[in-house]
Amino acid sequence: MKRLSLQWRITLMTVLPIGITCVTMNLLLCSSGVYYMDTIADSLQGGTVILNDGGAASFDPQLIASNEELTIVVDGVQGRFRTTNWYITAAVTMLSGILAYFVSGRALKPLRSFASQVEQAQLNNLANMWIDEDAISEFRQLSRSFNQML
Repeated sequence: MKRLSLQWRITLMTVLPIGITCVTMNLLLCSSGVYYMDTIADSLQGGTVILNDGGAASFDPQLIASNEELTIVVDGVQGRFRTTNWYITAAVTMLSGILAYFVSGRALKPLRSFASQVEQAQLNNLANMWIDEDAISEFRQLSRSFNQML
């Protein structure tokens, strides 16, 4: 199996906690939303529900007397609510992964620059070779050591 690049490793290590967090939030928000939808439906029991010929719930205010209570029943809302939340969870996780890939690539630019400088060291140009020591702090000691070795 081919080894993953550092950029892909950072991306995967970032996407994993983001994905776990998104799924956890989705589960908690869905259960909370469904609970409160059920609570609202229970509190509205006893009102008038208007069903059309096909048995689907509908609202026609002209058919209700002005002194009657009215409850509008919306069928399938909880299922659509859950489905929409899963789509949002997937989209946020995917966008976070794409963003993590590009941000990690940007963060690894100094490493690529340092690696290209070191790759230029050849047996015939060792006397003239010099690595920039003004690199980021993580590479400063390595640059100094490499220059001293040369």
